[in-house]
Amino acid sequence: GNGSIILGDNLHLVSESKRSFITLFSKIQLTAYGNGVILLGDCVALNGTVITSKKLITIGSGTMVAPNVIIVDSDFHQAWPPDKRFISNTSEFDEEVKIGCNVWIGMNSIVLKGAVIGDNSIIGAGSIVTGEIPANCIAAGNPAIPIKFLKSS
Repeated sequence: GNGSIILGDNLHLVSESKRSFITLFSKIQLTAYGNGVILLGDCVALNGTVITSKKLITIGSGTMVAPNVIIVDSDFHQAWPPDKRFISNTSEFDEEVKIGCNVWIGMNSIVLKGAVIGDNSIIGAGSIVTGEIPANCIAAGNPAIPIKFLKSS
């Protein structure tokens, strides 16, 4: 494939447990599978983050990702029928992931295909993001939903 990973300036990448005050389950892993694209803006911080793209994952400038977050734009297997799970092409089911600018994704969260997170929002630790999270809010849970809206001071 012609997959690509495009990195902005001034990235902060942590893959060593002794650099993080929280245990990292893995080193940073960025995989553009097939024709997948990962696009990171400027001043993005990743801590033991795993990002795998088969389509398109964008992370806006100024976004912080806490330890042990997984971000994917595919299920990697067709859900149905079961006999196709190991052999199927999922390209018709893959969905882009768009994470805005100045987002903070809490530790141990998972961002799944089709997720959209608006600018300045915070995703609570351990959340599963499956849909659209508006800008300027705190969202948490499984699935993550807005629990508080933030006002600019």
